[in-house]
Amino acid sequence: MTNHQSENRPSASPHVGIIIPIWNGLDDTLECLNSLKDLTYPHFSTIVVDNGSTDDSVDAIVAWSKSNLNVIVLQNKTNMGFTGGCNLGIQHALSQQTDYILLLNNDTTITPDFLSILIDVSEQDEGIGMAGPKIYR
Repeated sequence: MTNHQSENRPSASPHVGIIIPIWNGLDDTLECLNSLKDLTYPHFSTIVVDNGSTDDSVDAIVAWSKSNLNVIVLQNKTNMGFTGGCNLGIQHALSQQTDYILLLNNDTTITPDFLSILIDVSEQDEGIGMAGPKIYR
């Protein structure tokens, strides 16, 4: 596993580790990452877990990250599947004192306020163990 890391982490509110497992699909992944740039919630890290892509996704995401949104890229030599990629991302996020984990498919785009809403709801009650956004299509 190779770790290409760039992270800027404020510390006032709960920190969210956004984990995006990928295998190829660079165009979808960049569209997803572009939607994360507009998040209104400021305390998050973006972790892309590459499962052995063959389309130069890693190099393109690292280059994109330099002028857009800081992205941590974890690179596997083989395809560990969605679950394996998520587990690797979760392990990394938890080692960085992350308060919440968000698993996101690379073909997803989000609204700017979705994470703020999820955190606001989650922080209202200690009994809330999991929350998820409404998916439109």
